Amino acid sequence: MRISFDRVRAEEVLGTLYERYLAGRYPFNLPEAQAPQIPANMPKGGFASSVDHARFLFLACLWMRGKIKSDTAIRGLSRIYETLPEAFQPEYARTLSPEMLIPILKQNALGFAKGQNARFWIENMARLDDHWRGDPRRLFDGITSYENLCKRVRNHKTKWGRERNTEGPGFMGFQKKMTSLLAYFLMEAKLVDRFDFPLPVDFHVMRIMIAHKILAFEGSIDDFSKKHILDAAREFAIEYAERHKVDSLHFSEFVWYFSRAMCDKHPGNISVYTGGRNRQTIIRAKTITWKKGQQDTYNMTCGQCPIENTCMACIPAGPYYNHGKLVIRSRRDKPPQQRLFPPTQLVLREKRKWRKEDTPAEEVPPVPTPEELGQLPLFSS
Repeated sequence: MRISFDRVRAEEVLGTLYERYLAGRYPFNLPEAQAPQIPANMPKGGFASSVDHARFLFLACLWMRGKIKSDTAIRGLSRIYETLPEAFQPEYARTLSPEMLIPILKQNALGFAKGQNARFWIENMARLDDHWRGDPRRLFDGITSYENLCKRVRNHKTKWGRERNTEGPGFMGFQKKMTSLLAYFLMEAKLVDRFDFPLPVDFHVMRIMIAHKILAFEGSIDDFSKKHILDAAREFAIEYAERHKVDSLHFSEFVWYFSRAMCDKHPGNISVYTGGRNRQTIIRAKTITWKKGQQDTYNMTCGQCPIENTCMACIPAGPYYNHGKLVIRSRRDKPPQQRLFPPTQLVLREKRKWRKEDTPAEEVPPVPTPEELGQLPLFSS
């Protein structure tokens, strides 16, 4: 099977988004189209040192995936840092057990993959301590290319076997996307020197590329392994950025922001879940009736979209995050009588049910002390 890219369409779609992003125009003036690590989401008292800041962003990468909003994750980590900063010290973190860390994660809205992320937190801090003096910034020492950074960051001992020509064991949960994300976080915070790297290719990037036919393929999307598609998209993104002189930090933001602020809300991308939200979940499309509520949602998002004319398909997030599949659900449809109005004048207010993890920060139960979790001595610097 062959994968191809439409470079003319890419310039039309990505060029339009980049221009609006640089100018701060709709939808990049919406709250949901902002970086998750904005000051309002970070620890109120700041960080004790730049290495603490780097460790915080290093651990934040563990939640930049799946079924948790990135700003929710940053706020949760910030509350932990404010109340238990020693958990971000490798010498202390490596002495924890998942059973000690999981309650802390749950109490701070970080329940997504809590068991796995607790294990990864502890193991990655131990590896950081053993191989990089406890400082994520040292991963970038002497590095001027993404390929060489991957040799240090990617977890090399996987089910596919150990890779060659690596430096250190890498980190649990880190592959190519997370390597790009770590580079983005540390460079955006001005903690390491900058060099060009590919944007973190994830579901949001793939949805834009496929829905607008920037990426085309023969046969069904299931004919390709996910790795094959993501690698092709990553190579194309690098080529596009080089040709159009797109800043790596900007490219890491504007596609991601746009997709999560706009595309998620099309009625054709809304899913109904049966049996919880896991690998066994049955996922189906919500019926589109184009009653007033669905028309309003459409008109306040797609109806104001600057690239609406080239968007051809509904690609829901549910099947990707629950089953690991990119599903082209249907051709993207419009209401029978779409209302027209100037963009930026109407903004859809997101409707969400209250959930336990949405408890405001001031109402979150206090984080247990190490003594309460098992009489573990505090790390002292």
